[in-house]
Amino acid sequence: MKLKFRANNPTGKLEPEFSDPEILGKQSNDTWAVNSKSNGKITTVLLKKNPAAEISSFQSLCAHLWRSVTRARNLNAKKTTTFRMAVNCRHRLEPRLQPLYFGKAIQSIPTTAAVGELLSKDLGWAADQLHRNVVVHDDATVRRCVKEWESNPRLFPLGNFDGAMITMGSSPRFPMYDNDFGWGPSVGREKW
Repeated sequence: MKLKFRANNPTGKLEPEFSDPEILGKQSNDTWAVNSKSNGKITTVLLKKNPAAEISSFQSLCAHLWRSVTRARNLNAKKTTTFRMAVNCRHRLEPRLQPLYFGKAIQSIPTTAAVGELLSKDLGWAADQLHRNVVVHDDATVRRCVKEWESNPRLFPLGNFDGAMITMGSSPRFPMYDNDFGWGPSVGREKW
């Protein structure tokens, strides 16, 4: 959560106003923030900012990974690095998909930056690049991507072909252990 706070507040100042944010498709929202009065400790407060304007903890973590892995790869500063992430399209479509729609409703979106630029900027900048790319992925973009795929169907390319790509497949967004298939809730969980 401290990454999320750093990405949303590069100056380290906490917004004074709070209310309930709406995050679609998520069982509960990240209600954590760093309280400047509690000496940097994480507290449970709700940020009043427009939730669409707030960089999520997932985007903050992705930005941190993108910068860290790119730095570790020691790539040429002029090389372009790409971070791909899955985007939930359910609430982006007009009309919206029904909440119980069972089919696939995600698309993979690439965010690119020159290695030198990514590493010379801070975490907030990298998280903002990912966040902006997610925010602009609207109904028209989803439909355009589907139309392009229908005219030229292809499998999603997995891998790191140029040595500068990272793909984030998913996040623990849905309560995967809370499913009940008719025989009651799970009694135990396998730890890996």
